[in-house]
Amino acid sequence: MIRITLIVVCSLTIVGVLVYMHVQRPVVPVFPLLPEEQAAFAEAKMAWGDAVDAFGPEVVYEEVAEAYATRRGDEWHTAGHILGELFYERYGMQAVGMCDQRFDLGCYHEVIGRIVVSEGMGRSAALLRTCEEYGAREDCVHALGHGVLAASGYDEESLLRALDACSTYTKSAHLVHSCPAGAFMEYNTRLLADGTNRSWESTIRPLAPCDRLPEGPVRGICYFWMPQWWLGYLRGELSQQDLFSSFYELCASAQTKKDRSACFAGIGYTTMPTQAVHDGSPCSVLPEDARDACLAVAETGQTMNPYTHP
Repeated sequence: MIRITLIVVCSLTIVGVLVYMHVQRPVVPVFPLLPEEQAAFAEAKMAWGDAVDAFGPEVVYEEVAEAYATRRGDEWHTAGHILGELFYERYGMQAVGMCDQRFDLGCYHEVIGRIVVSEGMGRSAALLRTCEEYGAREDCVHALGHGVLAASGYDEESLLRALDACSTYTKSAHLVHSCPAGAFMEYNTRLLADGTNRSWESTIRPLAPCDRLPEGPVRGICYFWMPQWWLGYLRGELSQQDLFSSFYELCASAQTKKDRSACFAGIGYTTMPTQAVHDGSPCSVLPEDARDACLAVAETGQTMNPYTHP
């Protein structure tokens, strides 16, 4: 009888713990993290910050990742930035180990960027060592580019200084996972500043700043990120076919075949709604000379710099 009672008590205890754990799973509210919904950014930070304080960063990171996995690509990425900001404010450099490749590296972007902006570029070497400890050096190198650019400034002269600084940390010319890639992305999108795209200069220099860079792998990286910048202005104003036709016309005016190929690949990168979803159908509206480069990225997520992989 005593044994039966003990079994029943233990069983009820286990059930109670499981119920408690289920109840304690946070309900993470979903906000429209779009450029035209700036108030939602502050609301998300407040709500998710409370959840982090109550349940810890790992639990909240998983919940937000699940909630935004099927949202639009820019919302997916912005959610990662908000988490990165929350983690850095609470855990400092330890926040590096709380991010991963999800959110298109948005969490890394914010954490590494904040460290460089707040503590100076002199922390870059230490940052990369910390990233190596977490097995995330490649991901951090791109995020370092964001921080270096934000710390340098957002004009073309500052961009050149940031690219020079990038060359001292890494020689990678990967279109995505490189320091220059992060610098160009930050230059275009100002994610660590106010989150608004740089001003539209199409009537003067539609290919700026790439058009004044010396020919080579870094210029290829620059052209790869141009369609993302154009997308920020043209989405919602044009049909998908007209949008991609506009991208094509702009890319086709780049200086060399390798520059154009990198730009066409960048069009493919804009088609991916999240890190895990690939859809090459938008590339089908492009002329033949751009279609293959677009599809290669859109269908596989793999990117290669035409200057290093001709």
